[in-house]
Amino acid sequence: EDGIRDSVASRGLGDVYKRQVVARARAESAAQLDAHGKDAVILSIPGAEGVQSWRAGLYAKVDAPPAGHPPLLYKRVRDRPGEQDSFLYTLPDRGMWLVGSTPGSTTGGLVAYDKARALRDLRAPWHVFDGKSWAQASGVALSLVGDVAKR
Repeated sequence: EDGIRDSVASRGLGDVYKRQVVARARAESAAQLDAHGKDAVILSIPGAEGVQSWRAGLYAKVDAPPAGHPPLLYKRVRDRPGEQDSFLYTLPDRGMWLVGSTPGSTTGGLVAYDKARALRDLRAPWHVFDGKSWAQASGVALSLVGDVAKR
């Protein structure tokens, strides 16, 4: 041992960069939660789901959804101005949870067929639309944050 390096092998600069990106994302999410209230959901979509991966992120609860919209509605907090809107909502009479651009629509980018009335009770697998067909999407996850996690 020359005393220059630890006995643990270096994991390289890529690992350092990944840790910095994750830490920055967590800090940004915390700041967004403070700005948008504590009733929120973080939607994680693995990169393999490609076409719909842009929908991942923080969704804040819409306290008073407009008439004609689902009563339980979350809107994605935009990372940059000009990004397309995305919503997380349920259609309880159809037994569907969706992530899509038009609240109340039966079409979207992701769907879970589950009659759960609350996000914390949602257990069905998610399916993703790749532009041509639907496929089960492994790894899609909802992390409940703040007040929604307590209900």
